Amino acid sequence: SRAGSTGDRGLQADAEKEIMSALAKGKGQKQPWAALALGVYGHALAEAGTPAPPNVVLAVRAEAKKEKQPALIGGYAIALGLLKDSESAEVLLGMLDKKEFSTDEARGNIAVGLGLMQATEAVDVLNAVIKKVKFRPDLLKQTAIALGLLGDKTAVPELVVMLQEAKGLSAQAAIATALGFIGDTNSV
Repeated sequence: SRAGSTGDRGLQADAEKEIMSALAKGKGQKQPWAALALGVYGHALAEAGTPAPPNVVLAVRAEAKKEKQPALIGGYAIALGLLKDSESAEVLLGMLDKKEFSTDEARGNIAVGLGLMQATEAVDVLNAVIKKVKFRPDLLKQTAIALGLLGDKTAVPELVVMLQEAKGLSAQAAIATALGFIGDTNSV
């Protein structure tokens, strides 16, 4: 049944237990997918007026801290964002600077996780990333999504200049998408 519904609470508890087990004991990609499932579950509970169980949040945070693979960190970062785990903001900010998470995909997912959890302390760092990733459209777009989620419009003038100077279609599309996510009237 859907998290927070008045349906069978036993079924909900069984599902939570099963996913928590997959998070703790899963191998390979199973763990970050379990983290993501728990993030969606916790988010649904919050939408229904019930906070995510603390053991769920703590378990996802603990597994995120252990992860070393850039291809897998995204599931944890997005899950922590969906869980609104503001205590993980410092952990995710630290990951942005770690060499092992230097891929655009990893850094983009970490940025979105920070945006989802409303980590306003990340605004300056994310604006600095925007200035450095002019020719990396995927990371540019994900970072802009994070800034849009945080309601920060500081990057708009920089993005407008980038759009004026962009030569390639993929760069133009990414910058235009970034401006759309931030949603400032100057973007138009």
